[in-house]
Amino acid sequence: MSWSSVLFLAALVPFACSQQTHLADTKTTWRSKYGLQIDQPFSGPLSFAHLPYSRCLEDETASFDIALLGLPFDTAVTFRPGARFGPYAIRSGSRRIREGGGYTIAWELNPFGQGARILDCGDVGWRQFRNLMTPTLLSKIPISPFDNALAVDQIEVAYSTLLDRTPAGGLARKEPTRALSKDGVSHPRIVSLGGDHTIVNA
Repeated sequence: MSWSSVLFLAALVPFACSQQTHLADTKTTWRSKYGLQIDQPFSGPLSFAHLPYSRCLEDETASFDIALLGLPFDTAVTFRPGARFGPYAIRSGSRRIREGGGYTIAWELNPFGQGARILDCGDVGWRQFRNLMTPTLLSKIPISPFDNALAVDQIEVAYSTLLDRTPAGGLARKEPTRALSKDGVSHPRIVSLGGDHTIVNA
């Protein structure tokens, strides 16, 4: 191929590119063209089984029948900590589960299809802080890794905060907690994602 042929072809490239129709140039929206934005098992925000996520301890309007609450605490162990990564690992491992495809052969039903509003309430987790020696600030850091008694108190307050909420009502006909509760009132359920064994004692 001669140099004149190469130069001629190079001159045609901008012309050819300008004649192409670019898909991104259209003014259509994602939803009108492709529909809802659906997360793949390996994508999207990290919540248990792609469930709705809310910081329930802060958001007093969050309504649920069943709350998933992460408790990344492991400073009560005597050897080899690491259970603090449990809530993250459980959520990460649940990415292949979702509400629409949660049918289980063992139970012969979809646990997400029973009418309950299930909400991932995040972790009783860390906040950024500057001065560890300030008692007021230390008391505001959820799940203290420095004081086990304080950490247990924080877990208890987190539990009681969520248990005091009125259930969303999705389990009204199947709700056994009223008969089991000491005050005779229905309470939401909490599924704890731990964490070392101390979280059970809180």
